[in-house]
Amino acid sequence: MEGVVILMTIDPRRSGIFCWRGWKLALVLCLSLLAPCGLVAESMISGTLKVDGASRTYLLHLPTGTQSGKALPLVLVFHGAGVTAGLMADVTQLNQWADRTGFIVAYPEGLEQHWNTGQTAAGGPNDVAFITALIANIESTYAIDTHRVMAAGISNGAEFAQELGCSRDLRFSAILTVSGTLQKEAVKHCVPNHPVRMIEMHGTDDPIVPYLGGHVAAPGSPVLISVADDLLLWARIDGCSAEPHTEPLPDRVEDGMHVERMSFQGCAAGGEVTHYRILGGGHTWPGSAPGPKFLGRTTQQISASELVAQLVLSSGKN
Repeated sequence: MEGVVILMTIDPRRSGIFCWRGWKLALVLCLSLLAPCGLVAESMISGTLKVDGASRTYLLHLPTGTQSGKALPLVLVFHGAGVTAGLMADVTQLNQWADRTGFIVAYPEGLEQHWNTGQTAAGGPNDVAFITALIANIESTYAIDTHRVMAAGISNGAEFAQELGCSRDLRFSAILTVSGTLQKEAVKHCVPNHPVRMIEMHGTDDPIVPYLGGHVAAPGSPVLISVADDLLLWARIDGCSAEPHTEPLPDRVEDGMHVERMSFQGCAAGGEVTHYRILGGGHTWPGSAPGPKFLGRTTQQISASELVAQLVLSSGKN
């Protein structure tokens, strides 16, 4: 691809902080509270792409025990603001699910550990161009099932994943988001020309991205739409019914939280809108190790990473 330079090395140990850079919110995470430091990153490939004059980096994990030449699904996983790609791999443990299920997983990294979204998108780095170049590079290097390319993300990364779903130029077989909705100013630009399979997970007690919408918990932050409005937006895009079917999921453990699944019916072929409402859940990746208390509680009733693997298995079969 013109203008793209590729460098490949083995990734060293990563660490990072979680902050809403540019929105004046700093949330420091101790890596040791979340996952064994560096154990995941050491098993990955590190790559660099030159996009619009900037060096853009990512980590890549190839599943073990896969047949050479077999086309595999690809999952792109987007970190939250201030978090490194390595920390995202450590927290989610998606490499283990990739090995079990048989998919390639890529962890792109935003410039200054932030994805350029919503009202700031026009004046910052072209992250969409980065992801477009990254997908093209991976598809040219490895055997990829192009009908099974999926995105997942948390917080600022969830917001970015949804904006990618709004694009007319990129098409994902499924998108899973945790603790993130679209900015109010981005809604009018969300006009994909195809159905989008959208799965959202969000805690009702999220202290950072309010379940009912509004400003992120920081002075001068942008306004995000509520989870309910976000779901209705994607239901309209996918031609689904306006009223979801809601059912409680059986409790797996006693952690003081419960999960409800809300499914919109009658969606167009290739479309789906499903929401996992985590009653009492915080601003965390479901199923991961608990984080600092100020982020709220982490449920073990459901695993976001396991759900990603399930989506990979079902993607491309609708």
